[in-house]
Order: sequence, then structure tokens, then C-alpha cells
Amino acid sequence: MNTNRFRKTAVCLALAVVSCLIGNQFLPECYALGWHVLHGRTAHLRSYDGRVYSVKVPVLLIASSDESGWELAVMRKPGDMRARLGDTEWAMMSLSVGPMYSTGEELQKSAPIMKEKLGVVISEAATFSVAGQDVHCFELSHNAATVRNGPVVEIRCAPMSNKRGLSAFYMGSRALVPAFYVLLKDIRRDN
Repeated sequence: MNTNRFRKTAVCLALAVVSCLIGNQFLPECYALGWHVLHGRTAHLRSYDGRVYSVKVPVLLIASSDESGWELAVMRKPGDMRARLGDTEWAMMSLSVGPMYSTGEELQKSAPIMKEKLGVVISEAATFSVAGQDVHCFELSHNAATVRNGPVVEIRCAPMSNKRGLSAFYMGSRALVPAFYVLLKDIRRDN
């Protein structure tokens, strides 16, 4: 009888150790899956004037909203095991319905100054409709914006002249830029 109890205890301890090791190696993925279990596949943005937007969050991405619901951050970071296997792509995407600092027109006007003073080249990358609103995306190229795994891409998306519309920001690996645009195009207005 003691032998049976010892085996059960040994199996439970072995499972606990293996679970801890796997959880540690895949921590961002585990956190993302836990977020999806609690929230489903959709995150929401709520603007000050009552508009509500639904954002589909891909499975291995983590979403986090601020207290007001105006800002939503969506992140992708591979765990240690995936990074060792060659998946080093990362991204931080931010969506906002709060008042913006600059419109698309202001970004275009500041392009010559940014290039001259800071060495930042601003170029229009894409224009499309997001939840019934035209959004213009601008890529900012920095001379020194590189990390260990390659260059960093920075994209800012905003309406051309309205500071109270939906805006977005992307920073991360170039390989995940198409996923950012898909995320933007899938945003729906609920009301």
C-alpha cells in the first residue's frame, strides 16, 4: 500500500516539475492562452463619446486594456523555447480612441524637420478603412533602430485631419507588419 502511495506522489511531483519547466519555457504563450480563456478572442475599445470597437486578438498575442478602455495594447513575444528554435519575431501594437497628439497631416508636415534634425524618414505606407474611418499609416525609419535580431519597424496610423478618431501604433519586427494591418482591418464598430 505504501508503494502505491509513493508512486502516486512521485508521478505528481514529476508532473509538477515538467509543468513548471514547460510553463517557464513558454511563459508568454501560456499567458496569452490564459488571456484568451478568460476573454475569448475579442477585446474592446470604448471611446469617450460612447463608440465601442471590437478587436480580434490572434491566439498567441496578449491584449491589455487601460482602465478607461480607450487604449488597447496587443503584444507578441516568443518564449525562450520558441526563440531558441528560431522564432525571434516580436511586436507591440497599440490601438487608441483617445485624443491624438498628431494627425496624418501633421506627420506629413513634420517629415522634413524630423529627417533633418533627427535622421527619421517618414513615408506613407498604407491607407485603408478601419471601422468606417479612413486611416493613413506612416512608417518611421530610424538610422539606429536595430536590436539583436534585426531592424525595428515603427508605424503610426491616424486619420488625416481628425484628432478624435481611431489611431494605432506598431513597433517590432518587419515580418509581423502584415499581421498588424490584418488586425487593423478586422476592427469593427459595435454601435
